[in-house]
Amino acid sequence: SIVLPLPHEFVSFLLADGVFVGDASNALPKRSEAEDSEDDDVQGGWARDYTGPRGGSNRVSMTPGADQQDSSSDSSEEEEGEQQDWFERFPDLHRSIEAAVQELGGQVVPKLNWSCPSDATWVNPLSSLACTNADQVVLMLKSSDRIAHDLELLSTAAAATQAEAPATAA
Repeated sequence: SIVLPLPHEFVSFLLADGVFVGDASNALPKRSEAEDSEDDDVQGGWARDYTGPRGGSNRVSMTPGADQQDSSSDSSEEEEGEQQDWFERFPDLHRSIEAAVQELGGQVVPKLNWSCPSDATWVNPLSSLACTNADQVVLMLKSSDRIAHDLELLSTAAAATQAEAPATAA
């Protein structure tokens, strides 16, 4: 096994609400263009033609948030900042995790000090704890309530320790 220290900012990232998997992420398999062209029911993402209950063709768009888009430039800039891929925010950690995965044979089970994200296998394309790249490792950690619980306990303990520490004079 290989132990990698996690920066405080990354721990905060893991504790933040929401999971974002960008287009550049390798956490999930991608559809090839050939698969897209073979599937003539699906066009433009999730849009689909179907026959309604009374006949006739209807066009349905299942694009998330399409009807709730805000035209404000401030909110779209904030969303872009919030939805930045994790490896762009933590490039050194990304390289370290990728190197560790390769060094350990190309497949690893992620674990923090106390537990592994066994409650997040639903998000793994392999439906197991096995991860083959850094993006899968982080997706599993970020999606796990067990990991969040451990990190919250750690944060609480660190805050209590700091509160008890005697003040030092400079």
